[in-house]
Amino acid sequence: MKNPCVAYLRVSGAAQLEGTGFDRQEDNCSRLASAKDFTINRVFKEEAIPGWKDEDERPAFKEMVAFMLDTKTKILIIEGLDRLARSYRVQEQLILYLAAKGLTLYAANTGEDITEAVMGDPMKKALVQIQGVFAELDKSMIVAKLRKGREATKKKYGRCEGQKPFGHYESEYMIHLAIMHNRSLGMTYTQIADTLNSAGMPNRSGGAWSGPFIAKIIRRERAIPLQKR
Repeated sequence: MKNPCVAYLRVSGAAQLEGTGFDRQEDNCSRLASAKDFTINRVFKEEAIPGWKDEDERPAFKEMVAFMLDTKTKILIIEGLDRLARSYRVQEQLILYLAAKGLTLYAANTGEDITEAVMGDPMKKALVQIQGVFAELDKSMIVAKLRKGREATKKKYGRCEGQKPFGHYESEYMIHLAIMHNRSLGMTYTQIADTLNSAGMPNRSGGAWSGPFIAKIIRRERAIPLQKR
């Protein structure tokens, strides 16, 4: 039985809607599907979106991911990486996002399994793992847990002045978890810092991470677990 897949088509300007952009992309995706013994169950078309900042700016992309997860469709075909975005940085963000969802991305113009190539790079694989950790966390539960912890701390110790350790604030909690998770995987302090910087996750002051800063967070956590502060 052929493996089910979907195709994602995108044009970045209104003028392309009047041309053959969608037809060409769909033809190329169909050829790859045939060569790989895939069957395209659905085609998603993104019309005249000039850039990408978050999922809400790409309604067809958002609908496609929801469809794939709901139907357990694991394979996605695009004509080429420029159909995801022209910016390499945005391309990488989307590729890592899809990989974190367990979805496999193919490029029709090269026939390459893009996801397999990404997962073969240790640093990019770590980025996927970070996003996977985030995806598995329920934000409402985290907020409730932090609120409960703060209330318990105030009741026991009263108001605590001074700079709070990293991970104290709700906005830092997920990054703190990612740091500890990657350390448990055996990553060095510098590798963790590089991974966070590559993922566009700034430190509390908005700057770049460094190995010594990561080391300080981890050593403090081992001495005083976050939930006991």
